[in-house]
Amino acid sequence: MTPNILDSVVTITSNRNLESLECSLIRSLTELLPATQVSISHLSIDDSGNTVVTRRVSVAPESEEKQNPALKIDSPYTQIDSTQTQCIEEKETYNYRCDRCCHLNMAIRDDDDEPIAILTLVSPDDFSSSIDTVVAIGKIYRNYLMILTESERDQLTGLLNRRTFDLRFRKLIEDQKAYKKTINEDPNDPKRHSYNGEESWIAIIDIDHFKRVNDQFGHVYGDEILVLVTQLIKKNFRHSDFLFRFGGEEFVALMAPTTEDMAHAALERIRKAIEAYDFPQIGTITISIGYTPIDIDTTATHILGAADQALYYAKNHGRNRACGYKNLIKEKELTAANFSGPIELF
Repeated sequence: MTPNILDSVVTITSNRNLESLECSLIRSLTELLPATQVSISHLSIDDSGNTVVTRRVSVAPESEEKQNPALKIDSPYTQIDSTQTQCIEEKETYNYRCDRCCHLNMAIRDDDDEPIAILTLVSPDDFSSSIDTVVAIGKIYRNYLMILTESERDQLTGLLNRRTFDLRFRKLIEDQKAYKKTINEDPNDPKRHSYNGEESWIAIIDIDHFKRVNDQFGHVYGDEILVLVTQLIKKNFRHSDFLFRFGGEEFVALMAPTTEDMAHAALERIRKAIEAYDFPQIGTITISIGYTPIDIDTTATHILGAADQALYYAKNHGRNRACGYKNLIKEKELTAANFSGPIELF
């Protein structure tokens, strides 16, 4: 390895969150190689079973600075192309072709050998002699990505943890503000009408009478309940939604843009799925849910406080319910509160 590559490895592994890790990887490859385009596309399986790109980080088209290129981050939800599909389906570490332009795709896989991302490089020149360098740096990125991913997960349920929620929530607000600014500046942008009537939502989910389960059956059974509830919740959420465990029996969901009716229907589906499940030794378990739209023009404290208030309304009015903050205010079941201080959830 040359000192430049060693310096790049040091830079890549000095990061402590996913976004900065991606940026370091792309900048390092852009600096080391004659690549005009470098991107990392994160993959997921959509509700129809198709492999889609949920997030892509790439060198911005207008970027001209080689040492510190401007980066573009977006969430396209598009299907991968044919060469990327081939790289995944044939279990290749990478595939490479060079005609008018040279393309290299490298599959990034998790510990279960499932594809989670595709690293893509494009160059007008033949860079086949540099492929070993790309693969080596890609593997370093993969290993460090797994370490970061593990640090973001709750050990019992495998869900994202509270620390990760704070980061994802702030990023969601930033992205939505940037998106809103873009469509406001261009009234002819077709995206302007793509989310007509749709909003992002936050839902707080709490297992009813969970303390009784621990007291009566012990914490081993309590942990089993948490794992089973997690599986049921994940099964009924979309791949574009994020689910977090806040500790104990409390979960928080960040739901991708949808209408209020669809958000309520999804949460009701989850509630009914858990109510209908026969838990070993214990029988029936229920959950209560409070939810509210994510208004980017108000504070995080207010958004969390509104969902929390809706949850406690559900708890105090029979449990096993999904209650929306907006509807409760509209029906005068709640009075809109001014959440000026910090919110202590649960």
